Amino acid sequence: DTSFHKSQVLNEEDYLSIRGKLVFPSKVINPFQPDFTHYYKVNSIIATLNCNRCEDYFIVKTDAMNVTYKFFKYFKTIVEDFCENNVRGEEGEILKGFLIGDKNNIDPDTISAFKNTGTSHLLAVSGQQTTLIAIILFALLSWVPNKHLKFYIILMFLLIYISITGYQISIIRASIMIITFMLSRLLSRVTEPLNLIGFSAIIILILDPV
Repeated sequence: DTSFHKSQVLNEEDYLSIRGKLVFPSKVINPFQPDFTHYYKVNSIIATLNCNRCEDYFIVKTDAMNVTYKFFKYFKTIVEDFCENNVRGEEGEILKGFLIGDKNNIDPDTISAFKNTGTSHLLAVSGQQTTLIAIILFALLSWVPNKHLKFYIILMFLLIYISITGYQISIIRASIMIITFMLSRLLSRVTEPLNLIGFSAIIILILDPV
């Protein structure tokens, strides 16, 4: 939201100074009220910050030298531009939601239609998109004789996809399983699906025990 300063435009790499009131989650007394305590805990949210006045927001600095961020942002922009300029319209926004989980510009009636038909999961990034991307990459790189080169190319694309989708757990889990599967093939080892799932769970728990 950049409405608080018309002369300033916010970018994702900006550092902000915000003055407001911290609100810590507390258990609700009314049993009919939604309890966000568990939601905050699962998502590692300690508190929320309420800030209502425009003058309490200002940009401290812009990290224009963040090369890694700009690298991944570049690929996200390519996906967004393709959906908006090549597919266009509502179909383009749906494709954007399917590929990177961006549902901001999808018509509310369309979202309701997906919910009513039980297909709303198609507009949320998950392991199915990661698997689909991996299958397409395997097919496109089938002519590459060097297994190691093929592995590094797919690994690079998976890392890019993890970044542009916001490091979603489902994407990370699927990527770990795919990477483990590819490594096993490089080492000529037999893999079991349950072992892949278990190994992915261990890695995720190590990265984020909470």
